[in-house]
Amino acid sequence: MVAAPLEIGTERLKLHAPTEHVSCGAIGLWGIQGLLAAPFGASTRGDRVRDFVPWSWNDIDETSFRGSSWRRISDANARVAIRDAAAGAEVAARAAEDAGHADIARRVRSWDGSMAVGAREPTIFWSWYRELLYQTYEGRLPNYHPSGPLHRWMAQGLSPWGDLRALERQAMDSALVHGADAPWGRVHRTVMEHPLGAVAVLNSIFGFNVGPFANRGDTYTIDVAVAGGRRPPFSSDYGPSLRHVVDFGDVDGGGGFILPTGQSGHPMSGHYHDQTPRWRQGQLWIVPVDVGKIRGTDTLYLLP
Repeated sequence: MVAAPLEIGTERLKLHAPTEHVSCGAIGLWGIQGLLAAPFGASTRGDRVRDFVPWSWNDIDETSFRGSSWRRISDANARVAIRDAAAGAEVAARAAEDAGHADIARRVRSWDGSMAVGAREPTIFWSWYRELLYQTYEGRLPNYHPSGPLHRWMAQGLSPWGDLRALERQAMDSALVHGADAPWGRVHRTVMEHPLGAVAVLNSIFGFNVGPFANRGDTYTIDVAVAGGRRPPFSSDYGPSLRHVVDFGDVDGGGGFILPTGQSGHPMSGHYHDQTPRWRQGQLWIVPVDVGKIRGTDTLYLLP
């Protein structure tokens, strides 16, 4: 069975941007996104998981959510939901056609929704979407850009504020001018910031911040890696602080646990960011519960 924290970091394309409060290591903060009023839609992050791992309560047995199921989720966790990707990509492709970019339209239509670091289509799509979001509210709400209304207007094909299709075309033109046709990993880089990392001298000596590094995913993928800002490069400085999968049929062997950095909050410790490579790949550490296995794995002595 999958523990609730698995749902952290999943949003569907039609929802408002998520609110995330996350931590880095034991003492550092990896950003705080203060969108306290941003609602979660009726379709939760769990719906995204079910898109990739179909199941029903009648199917559950002791092996239902063992490691193989987690790997299936992990393989897809940097891809937007297929039906949402197809709908959004079609609007973006139409905008490219209206703007006279037939090749861009063809590429976006053939895109499978994967936010892979080496692909250029994610950058085209996300740059267009963010530009459209900002242009929609220019002159009306210049410092506030809620995604929910725009998503509804895109689904309906009209806006109460003017010609939405013309705005979509303008957004595509602007996105392509500002470097949209680039690999996603070049414009989408994650950094896990420590408060003391803001002091350049201290960060250069102690390495408080972890990153930046090219990262797959975006604001609405299961493997959430927020892509903020209007134009590339997009900031990615908050996301899921914990992944934990529990298999009650095999609590010591199935499932697992991972932090984005490490167990220690001391930057000179070998455990400060030793989990980051596995975290980036969607992998987990097995966390034994049996006392015998814990003692056999490692022992910590606290001496006066």
